[in-house]
Amino acid sequence: VVKDKEGHIYQDSSIGTGSIVAIYNAVDRIFQKETELIDYRINSVTEGTDAQAEVHVNLLIEGKTVNGFGIDHDILQASCKAYV
Repeated sequence: VVKDKEGHIYQDSSIGTGSIVAIYNAVDRIFQKETELIDYRINSVTEGTDAQAEVHVNLLIEGKTVNGFGIDHDILQASCKAYV
């Protein structure tokens, strides 16, 4: 599920070699873009079982390099935020 700036909600599902790839495939279908993931980095921002994950992605979209960043307690949410 992705919510855009205007508040529209989009929903899709997909498969991949893992949860994060499946999320990225679904987002690509929602926005109808072919995106190449060049780099994916994840760091723990805080300590403990409720630590926040910080995700940085480097993407190639329509010939342009784009960087994304996401942070969340949930690694999948942080990964999606970085990708969108």
